[in-house]
Amino acid sequence: MVFWEGTIIQEKPPPPLMPIMTYFAVIRDPRLERHKLYPVYEIIVITIRAVIARTQGGDAIERYAKATEAWLRRFLKRENGIPHHDVYRQVMTRLDPTERATCFMNGVRALKQDYQKEIRAIDGKRVRDTSRRGGKHSIG
Repeated sequence: MVFWEGTIIQEKPPPPLMPIMTYFAVIRDPRLERHKLYPVYEIIVITIRAVIARTQGGDAIERYAKATEAWLRRFLKRENGIPHHDVYRQVMTRLDPTERATCFMNGVRALKQDYQKEIRAIDGKRVRDTSRRGGKHSIG
């Protein structure tokens, strides 16, 4: 059991999940061989995690990766350290969008199969109640 401030927040540990990087290990790397200092799946995984953490742009992704490097080393080889901020943009813009989306959706489907409850996407506008002009919490 997992407790938070005296309250049970998790009855049992979640089922083991296949790490998301395995879904991107099959993606074609569009870079020239001499530019493959970092594995493409590591760049993608760092980018996904950084975007989930609400970063925007290569500079912010690089800062995020540096700030979480100790944690990242538990799952990624990181043989050449953290990629420079330009690497994220260069790789992500050159990947085939269909292939990238397919790999991502395969990972999401596997995640959904591991959980009994339904996973629902939450629109930020809905959360902030800004879907209507003049809403109570409207931001514009």
